[in-house]
Amino acid sequence: MQRAFWYTGLVGGGTVLFVSLVLVGSLLINGLKFGDETPTGAAATTSASHDAGTGSGALVEANPEAPEYVLRDPAAPARAEGEVHEIELVMTERAMTVATGFEQLVWTFGDEVPGPVMRVKVGDVIRITLKNPETNAMPHSIDFHSSMVAWNDEMRSINPGEDLIYEFEAKYAGVYMYHCGTSPALMHIANGMIGIIIVEPADGLPPVDHEFALVQSEWYIGQQGQTIDLAKASAGAPSPDFVVWNSVANQYADHPIEVPVGETVRVFVLNAGPSIDSSFHVVGTIFHSVIKEGIHLAEGNEGNWGSQAVDLSPAQGAIVEMRFDEAGLYPIVTHAFKFVGRGALGLFQAGSSRGTASPATSTHRCWSATSMASPSASAAPHMDLVGGAEVREPPTPRTRLKAVSRRRVAISRGMGMNGT
Repeated sequence: MQRAFWYTGLVGGGTVLFVSLVLVGSLLINGLKFGDETPTGAAATTSASHDAGTGSGALVEANPEAPEYVLRDPAAPARAEGEVHEIELVMTERAMTVATGFEQLVWTFGDEVPGPVMRVKVGDVIRITLKNPETNAMPHSIDFHSSMVAWNDEMRSINPGEDLIYEFEAKYAGVYMYHCGTSPALMHIANGMIGIIIVEPADGLPPVDHEFALVQSEWYIGQQGQTIDLAKASAGAPSPDFVVWNSVANQYADHPIEVPVGETVRVFVLNAGPSIDSSFHVVGTIFHSVIKEGIHLAEGNEGNWGSQAVDLSPAQGAIVEMRFDEAGLYPIVTHAFKFVGRGALGLFQAGSSRGTASPATSTHRCWSATSMASPSASAAPHMDLVGGAEVREPPTPRTRLKAVSRRRVAISRGMGMNGT
């Protein structure tokens, strides 16, 4: 009898736990909702505009007439002077080329994806005037991970034509994410509403020769000129069509980041997700200093330990420092190589040398998932290093389009790139 009661209690408790997990998972995927946060009219607009069914089951072809992408300057800005920072941040909804041949209707902070890089120090006060223009169709909001404020106050959604003040003191140093938290938060983050804020210690960071800011994020391609495919982004095993640095596929492979040989390079890196982990790695060098979520691997430590890759879950950030001992090319990748061939590839070019490739005959290609299965032997050893992307002389984006114009991106529910 006692054993029967024990089994009954176990089954009942397991059922309650399962139901609880389902409810919590639903909240996390669909975004948190709070009381009467959004008026009825705006809620109806949100529901209609977040429809994930538009275009499902179709294929998205690369469009040879899509505008060329706009190259994002990877240089990190200097720290803002003073102790109180007044920032006006206007949210926009506009078209953007996110990969050669692919244009999406993105949602932005400051008309950029990712949003503008902010840089302050511990003890500073940041006062954001957030504006949602009347020309927008959607309610939006903002959540600074560097702040300590009530979720239902500064982070509330505002409708088109409204604004709010978001004020906080930067109390802790780190590389933090900011993003839109309007329901469903997954949609707003995946559609471009992400950014990075760097909070230095009160005494600042030691000076280095060069500083860059790189944000890893994902694109789940919708129809040309439309928003991302929410159904695809919501899949239990997400398979993004593109994983990118600073929101454009392969832009720093086409346009390598130039640095001198032997000088110290600092990179502020953030994984904005929304769903894929990052293993940040630069081929051919070792990080001699890493600060990840407040934990510091310092140069000159006992034992002279270094770091080959920095693991970052979505919303985690790090500061890495490195040097390049020889002139040449150093690929920037996530060591989850499945995604290197999907846009998560850049290059540091140290010195003036571009390696041994002949400028007259060299090419750069980003292989699709299907063509990566049997790469040309003539591309080795570069093919093995960067997971299907042959690294030689970068052409113009328009030239690259000819090589990828046959790529098809499946937007069926739960599917990633065609053939995967």
